[in-house]
Amino acid sequence: MTGLGARGVSHRLLTDREWDRRIDDYLRTRIQELLHVELISIQELADDVWLLRLGDGRQIVAKHQFYGLLTRDQPYDLVQTEWDVLSYLHSRGCAVPCPIACDTQSQFIFTEFVDGVPLTEALRGPGTHVHLMREVLAAVVEIEGALAEDGGWQERIVPGASGEDLQRSWGRAGEIARDGLCALLRQQGVIGSGLEARLDTVHTECEWRPPMLGATDYQPANVIVRSSDDDGVGDVDGDLVVVLEIGKLGWDWTERRILQYTTGTTPIGVQHVNRAVAARYGNIVPGKEPFCRRALDAHHIVYCLHLAQRWCAGAGAPMRVALENLTRALSTPLSDDPAATAFRRHFSETVDA
Repeated sequence: MTGLGARGVSHRLLTDREWDRRIDDYLRTRIQELLHVELISIQELADDVWLLRLGDGRQIVAKHQFYGLLTRDQPYDLVQTEWDVLSYLHSRGCAVPCPIACDTQSQFIFTEFVDGVPLTEALRGPGTHVHLMREVLAAVVEIEGALAEDGGWQERIVPGASGEDLQRSWGRAGEIARDGLCALLRQQGVIGSGLEARLDTVHTECEWRPPMLGATDYQPANVIVRSSDDDGVGDVDGDLVVVLEIGKLGWDWTERRILQYTTGTTPIGVQHVNRAVAARYGNIVPGKEPFCRRALDAHHIVYCLHLAQRWCAGAGAPMRVALENLTRALSTPLSDDPAATAFRRHFSETVDA
């Protein structure tokens, strides 16, 4: 068995060229050992992620969990957990890439290559993208539901992502949202609106639905939208979207995951979660439609105010446009929840003025 080893040799850090050569040697040898096929070419896709073209015509992805070396042999070992989670979810038909092989000693995992573009890029095109958004919502709910069927996953949670950690951090999230609200109101020249008290109610309503176990690395770049010419070869046949980076498990609210996956931190992202998308989310979870929509409504307000806290510190025309988009997003109710609707009314009046 061939190991990758560390980046330091005899107390000397390897140069980039030396490290690249070591990666190349490792991959060529390890692929032959694991898959009994020749490695034809290696293309870097991102930091510590490579596209491998194999002699049998397949394309697969190799990912090195550099910091996984710190978790090796722990219950939450990043590569072992990702391998186990992907294998489990894939066997249940969830929208995740098919795992092919892993090397926990060197912290490498090999999965199928999904030909497509990140969700952020797919959402830049014209249109409302309601169908695409529904596919993302369904994928997240499906993954969470599958993980909930097996209580053993709770032992694999990464440090800092327990239910208790979530509750402790949620108070701070409320403070950030309040800071964002105050900053946004100052931009509008508003004093004494009374919205702070309404925000406190909305922040509490975010906890109406219990958190779910799922991925903690939920950013738009980790959702891939299949290319239209993808022939679907592989084991996520028929899925329009595929969710990556599942190895770090933790507790969070479904609605907050959805917003992180679909919105990110870009000014254009806040426009994608609208009333039509909220209605489809309500339909995905049987029997929970009013509660789901109200929870999404509340989390959307808090998330937008987190962005406001970040963006109000900026300057110039691009930031003004971003804040205008944010105000429009805050003006649109996603449910019939009285507290959220009352809070959003101020921003609706601002947009209409």
